[in-house]
Amino acid sequence: MVPPHTPPVARSSHRRRRVAIVVSRFHENITSKLLDGARDALRRAGIADGDVNVVHVPGAFELPVAAEAAAVSERFDMIVALGCVIRGETPHFDFIASEAASGLQLAARHDEALEHYRRALEINKALSDRWGTARTLTRLGRTSASTGDSDTARWFFRQALSLLDVLADPRAAEVRAHLKQARTPVR
Repeated sequence: MVPPHTPPVARSSHRRRRVAIVVSRFHENITSKLLDGARDALRRAGIADGDVNVVHVPGAFELPVAAEAAAVSERFDMIVALGCVIRGETPHFDFIASEAASGLQLAARHDEALEHYRRALEINKALSDRWGTARTLTRLGRTSASTGDSDTARWFFRQALSLLDVLADPRAAEVRAHLKQARTPVR
């Protein structure tokens, strides 16, 4: 006789692990047992009951919304979704099971999406900083042009243009106009 598999005790860590369990109320006679099993498995893995937050939703269709909300909160290290959909004689099963599975896959990719979003914000900030720098260089160029120093003005305008060209910014046309004026000798 093979002894039942017992998962190894979780590695000791000084960091508290927070878990959200999202569980469907529909077919509660089944999902309540799934919840009991999940809680038991978490305890055996060294996660205290106080670190587990259980959220009940009406049915499996609502699981992805609650799982995504838990992911967006960034309060949890793990999210467990428990639901039960039983095939009947209508296509209802196919719709609910498919949408719940798709939604949970999207929720599972939340961290990846969040990382892309953070990188996009960093890039946007860098681009905004470039525009601010280009704007400052353009002002310095206009100031130099107004004092008659067309060589310095052209240098500032070229620097601003190089930044705006990298950004493919439509405001580059305005700077090009200033550069063209700076090439014209002041009378």
